[in-house]
Amino acid sequence: MWFALALFSMLAYGVLDFLFKVAEASELDFSNLFLYYYWTASLAAFALFALFPEKILDFSFLAFFAVAQVSLYLLANVLKLESLKHVKSILAYPLFALHGVIAAVLAFFFLGESLQPLQYFGIALSVAAILLLVEKRHHFTLSRGALFALGAAVFFAASELIVAAVIDNLVILPFIALSYFFAIGPTFVLEKNLHKRGGKKKGSLKIGAAMGLTNLAAFSSMLLALQSGPASVIFPVIALSLLVSVVLSMAAYHEKINFMKKLAIALALIAIIVMHI
Repeated sequence: MWFALALFSMLAYGVLDFLFKVAEASELDFSNLFLYYYWTASLAAFALFALFPEKILDFSFLAFFAVAQVSLYLLANVLKLESLKHVKSILAYPLFALHGVIAAVLAFFFLGESLQPLQYFGIALSVAAILLLVEKRHHFTLSRGALFALGAAVFFAASELIVAAVIDNLVILPFIALSYFFAIGPTFVLEKNLHKRGGKKKGSLKIGAAMGLTNLAAFSSMLLALQSGPASVIFPVIALSLLVSVVLSMAAYHEKINFMKKLAIALALIAIIVMHI
């Protein structure tokens, strides 16, 4: 069951990445977009908790780890935005997607998880699939932008590890609601002051609400998977969401699929099968 939840989370995060591309293509105002995004996710999570209440034994514990998780997540996003100022997204996004493998390594050392040899092979295939998305003319150097992207991956992996470490003591829906709620103000400020993209306000509510509900589905599925499955497999599987957004973009915008993208998709499918063994 946990692997099916991880796959669903991967697909949902892939749809979320695609919605970001739709928002960029529509030249939407991202500061407003994020407000609708996080308010929708937070209110929906609170509403679900009201419908399906669970006992919260320690609210301060829940709030503390929600703040810790979202702080690392926001720091990762700051570094991600900074990386995009120096390198193209075709390089930054695959580097950022390595967060799943970094989280798996952290889980191995800090959570004491161990896997079967074939699962390690599957993780290696997932890395290869992600790196194949880098276009040939872009090469890996220790440039400022590449370092920012890798830094973003590390901090995002740390936010994932925090959740995995305390998952047995979390009440999922209020934890999610608090995480989104604490992200609203800082995200709006960061978007206004760091990215400064501006853009159209019309359409932000519709796309932002869709993103919020999609993220809620993805995040909650990930947490449910972590309750019974190994973090060192779940996070690399979810990181393959980058491939899902690539496929959706090709279908929606009629982008050509070259050999490298075909190979990346094939490797991702093999990696998923192997990691499930």
